[in-house]
Amino acid sequence: MKIACKCGKLLTKDLLPSSKLKSGSFSIQKKEKYSWKEEDSEIKDYYKIIHVPPRLIVPEKSILDNIIPEFKEGYGCCNYSNGKELICECTNKLGEMYLDCHEIKAIYFLPKNINRIYS
Repeated sequence: MKIACKCGKLLTKDLLPSSKLKSGSFSIQKKEKYSWKEEDSEIKDYYKIIHVPPRLIVPEKSILDNIIPEFKEGYGCCNYSNGKELICECTNKLGEMYLDCHEIKAIYFLPKNINRIYS
């Protein structure tokens, strides 16, 4: 399988499903819902429900060249962090980047914003 933007631009190398994130692999994160309460946050009267959409997790090494923008200072220690949005040239939001040295070094693609190509 390969991943492409809705505009047709190819984003990844060939990928196979795997539970370990390594070059040439991907994994699927199912939709999640969880909550933060006062006990979790230590903030009085705090309660928040967090919805996480389903995502395809692809390691940085499986992304084609020139897809990830050149790193700009101020977005992380040494690379993009904290879910910085990955935007295609066509302005489609593809997913979130977790590429910094203290993170997973992967992109979380949003399935509704990409096409899966099987050939």
